[in-house]
Amino acid sequence: MDLDLARMLYRLYAVSREQYGALFRNVDDYRVSIIDMVDFIYEQKESGALDFGREQSEEIDDLHEAVTDARKQLEGENYSRMLFQLKGPAEGAETFANIDAVHRVVERYYESAMVVGDPTSNYDLSRSFEKDNVIISVLTALLVGIILLVTFQSAGLPFMLVFTIQSSIWFNFSVPYLTGDTMYFLSYLVVSSIQMGATIDYAIVITTRYVELRKTMDSLEKAVVESLNQAFPTIVTSGSILTCAGFLIGGITSNGVIASLGKTLGRGTLISIIMVMLFLPQLLMVFDKLIDKTALTRGERRRKDEA
Repeated sequence: MDLDLARMLYRLYAVSREQYGALFRNVDDYRVSIIDMVDFIYEQKESGALDFGREQSEEIDDLHEAVTDARKQLEGENYSRMLFQLKGPAEGAETFANIDAVHRVVERYYESAMVVGDPTSNYDLSRSFEKDNVIISVLTALLVGIILLVTFQSAGLPFMLVFTIQSSIWFNFSVPYLTGDTMYFLSYLVVSSIQMGATIDYAIVITTRYVELRKTMDSLEKAVVESLNQAFPTIVTSGSILTCAGFLIGGITSNGVIASLGKTLGRGTLISIIMVMLFLPQLLMVFDKLIDKTALTRGERRRKDEA
């Protein structure tokens, strides 16, 4: 449209809304939302109040249809939807502060509102993560301890194995903090679960060998060495495959989340192997008497010691 026709439409709009002050001021300073103006022009065309050319009429129809479709996505019977872009990272102190500011502004004008998006999801996760993580970690350690208690019939062994498992997980997720790397929440959830399962499996293999060998061997050192010799092929074979696969995926893929998963999984498996092969045997030797005293069935060990 030419400038004169646009000014006339704005004046007509002001009159239809009884905003007569716009007629006595410079109409170029009069502001109307594009959606309202499109609706107004379409109404004038349909009612025949204004006669537009064929080409202009088709353009008005197309524009009104696009605006109508957009309104259906933004306006509902009970809720309206606003879209805005937040410049900056998807998470971080500044981003979370901006989300708090959005919530404060929204609460001033609306009784109920929901703020959604990737930054908001990260914000909600960060607020609930610490509490949820503690609850999940405690429950997981407790359930694993109960299973180990039933398996080995000893009250002392579950504490040693759970401590070894949790230590390997803590060491794994301490690396990104110490090196300044980013850690995806999904990586933490997936890798901590896999590492928990892998480490407990490796620990059970060694501990089972050790408990059986202690029934027939007098020397702690020989029992530990023989346990490692018997468990070494199983642990190294399984662990090396998982470690190599994790590092290869982390190095090859271009997707940030998958790369983080791969590197964290490879590093975690390697740490688990080291902890189980080096740290756990030391615990078994140092607390051998405690393991015997806290055993629920001490008959065989007691007869062995007496002999």
